[in-house]
Amino acid sequence: MVVLATLASTTLLSACGSIRTDGPLVLSDEETRVCAPVPQFADAALGINLADDLPDGIVFNSIEPVGASGVALGGVYVMPAADRLRLLLDAFPPTGQTPNSWRRAVPAIDAELPTDGAYDMVLRVTTGAGGGHLDGVRVNYSFNGDQYQTISHLGLTLSTEPCT
Repeated sequence: MVVLATLASTTLLSACGSIRTDGPLVLSDEETRVCAPVPQFADAALGINLADDLPDGIVFNSIEPVGASGVALGGVYVMPAADRLRLLLDAFPPTGQTPNSWRRAVPAIDAELPTDGAYDMVLRVTTGAGGGHLDGVRVNYSFNGDQYQTISHLGLTLSTEPCT
């Protein structure tokens, strides 16, 4: 089972020892950016694909935006990727693309999920009328007593101008 939990800050992680980047959690994304118009996506669901073969014992401690301006994370969830359909971007909640999967989504706080199959981390990204962006997310987690960090490089721009 993968266990997800929150941590108020990475300061506590640092106090426990150094944070490593060579852990078992590999995010299945590439360095790319998605653009969506505001107000249609002022409350957006951004999908971060998790690897299909997560080992038992991963504990997610915190998930933080990287390079963010004008946006906030309004929640983080984990949902199964049914029929190999992976979420990229939808309005929040993502019932337009993944209604059956979203019904089985759980908040990323203290959730336990099976380690078989594919899962998506769903970020609720909110913005105001002026739009905003983020360059990715930093995921701090523990595994077998060690602290790790990985970064998703999937960026999001919520734009008041037409996306090009």
